[in-house]
Amino acid sequence: MSKLNIICLSSLLGLMTLSGCGITLSALRALFPNNKVLQNANESYLGIYEEIFPPDERECVVSYMKMCFCNDSTHTKGCIRTDGFYYYPKKTEPVMFNELLHTKDSENPWGREIYRAAFYSDGLFGGNIWIDEGDIGAGEWGIYEISNDTLIIECLTRGSMNASTYGFCDTLIVKSRDTLILLSRTPICPELSNHENYFYYYEGEHGDELYFMRFDSLPNPEKAWVKKKKWFWCNEDDWKQYKKEKN
Repeated sequence: MSKLNIICLSSLLGLMTLSGCGITLSALRALFPNNKVLQNANESYLGIYEEIFPPDERECVVSYMKMCFCNDSTHTKGCIRTDGFYYYPKKTEPVMFNELLHTKDSENPWGREIYRAAFYSDGLFGGNIWIDEGDIGAGEWGIYEISNDTLIIECLTRGSMNASTYGFCDTLIVKSRDTLILLSRTPICPELSNHENYFYYYEGEHGDELYFMRFDSLPNPEKAWVKKKKWFWCNEDDWKQYKKEKN
């Protein structure tokens, strides 16, 4: 199917959602499994949201970010694990999407109200991990750095119809490779510090402990939208090479 058809399909999905008769991409995927057109349409679908509801907040968030992506495969320095996710074992609000296991047990790593985050060996961070009908993804993408026992994360959401763009900075202590302790979670952009959507999924409090759980299927880092953005990379040439390899 041509690029024009993909755009048409994406436009139709957006209009149907706006009119209240939405059909989810997950439902379409169930009807047409392993369809590359639908995968491409999903990206265009989010792009339409951005056109209808411009994420003005993103410029502010990006302007205050101090870190950048260097694609360094030794980023973890052996301090944290990348073969699963870290989770906060208490309920967070609001109740999120259907999960792998439908349970109300807030102590279960797959509870519907549990915040989950993953670290990738190249320095990429994925937060607010969700599973919907077998599809796994991350609602937040960002960067992390480790110095001694201190872990710093800068992260932002993409923004869509139901969630504006926001960014935050986490400072954590690496208690062990399996346990992280949150020292602080603060907005990146001070102008948006009172935004109602900040910390919508997990507010975070000093002393919160996040525990590791090994899991084989993590959100695909190649689907991280931030990697397509030049401002996300430390080296512009690396970004150009990445774009060239993906096209």
